[in-house]
Amino acid sequence: MTPAIGAQPQSQPSPGAGSGGIVGFALQNAGGAALGAHELTFNEVFAPGQVPSGSRLSAIIDGVTYAVQLDGKSSYSDGSVRSGLITLDAPPIAAGATLQGQLVLSSAAAAPAINISTLPASGYNLVVNLTLHNSNGTSTPYQLNAGALLGQALQAGRVSYWMQGPQATEARFDVPLSGSFHVTFNVTDFADGTTRTDVQFNNDYAMQAVGGAVTYDESITQNGSVVSQYTALTQYQYQTRHEVFWSNGAPQVNIIHDIGALERTGAVQAYDLGLHLDLSGEAAAMASPGWGGPLPVDGVEQAMPGTGGRPDIGSTTGANAAWLMTQSPIAAQYALGQADAAGSVPIHFYDPTTGQDISVFHYPSIWSDPSYGGTASGLTQAFGPTGWTYDPAHQPDLAYVAYELTGNQYYLDQLNAQADASIFGCWFGVKN
Repeated sequence: MTPAIGAQPQSQPSPGAGSGGIVGFALQNAGGAALGAHELTFNEVFAPGQVPSGSRLSAIIDGVTYAVQLDGKSSYSDGSVRSGLITLDAPPIAAGATLQGQLVLSSAAAAPAINISTLPASGYNLVVNLTLHNSNGTSTPYQLNAGALLGQALQAGRVSYWMQGPQATEARFDVPLSGSFHVTFNVTDFADGTTRTDVQFNNDYAMQAVGGAVTYDESITQNGSVVSQYTALTQYQYQTRHEVFWSNGAPQVNIIHDIGALERTGAVQAYDLGLHLDLSGEAAAMASPGWGGPLPVDGVEQAMPGTGGRPDIGSTTGANAAWLMTQSPIAAQYALGQADAAGSVPIHFYDPTTGQDISVFHYPSIWSDPSYGGTASGLTQAFGPTGWTYDPAHQPDLAYVAYELTGNQYYLDQLNAQADASIFGCWFGVKN
């Protein structure tokens, strides 16, 4: 979602479902050039009973019916889908145009899911080259061929599936490297032959005998061309970061959600959707040299114990409220930048033995709040000088709206990590 930074943001009309529709949405091209057809994935939240268990969906976009893949992620007590990922091959969009759409129940026969095991031999080519700089002055090189590693993980049964259907199959697998540092891949194979690779650099193995900060050079190539490169990047213990690569370029479509319908489900609070917001400050921030990059800050207050009129704390952040209210591509990009910044906060405590964040049932006496003297009780690895001071009482909720609107699994990881840190950020005498 890349907006034209100089554009004047306006509040967007919230799309509604037409007769027989479940929920509305719109696809907006805010740029000055036409967009071709492109696979899209986003998340939707439904009302109880709207999408019964086992239902299939279609999308009607400007009167034309398109196939849709629904990957349910949560459900109501009656089994109906509460939230799920929507994947479709969006049609071309003229410059400055907005296409109205709605999701409807479909009686179309189920199609077979994409077999991602054929991807490694199909020409898929993304390689992560890392050189780790060791404390003794030596260096250790790693070359991670995503296709080859995907094939090995599939053969060994070490993948989990985030999406699996006729429009897209997304598989996750993990590659341990050194100490607490590992690389996680989310590889998506779409029906039109394109791919999306979410590469996550995670320095978050907790409660292990070894770990600590890592300094490394990174070079990522896709189809032989360098798509990302950093030198001497230091990532401290309990930090994560990610980068996303599309084989045919990231979609430039701004997905406009029916926020009124989302409010009625209770997934978000009620906002004045007709209020005009000036997003020029957000546009200027994103155009500045300090925006983005690895381990970003992106306007988030790093000294969390500080109170006052901070835009990043409250029931939701100011950036996420602006995104919900305006559905502007500028607001979306700014809020997603802050969701990426959630990985920079050193609150990621992952247990490689369970494949989950560390559990209070396994470690009931850990106190992980580093704001009191910069120390923590019970963690086997210390916090590094990240520039962040975590405070459970004044932490911003950076990733919830990002996950609710995009369905990206990395943002769910951030939600789970923050929930886990909130538990361990309490003095263990209170927890017990």
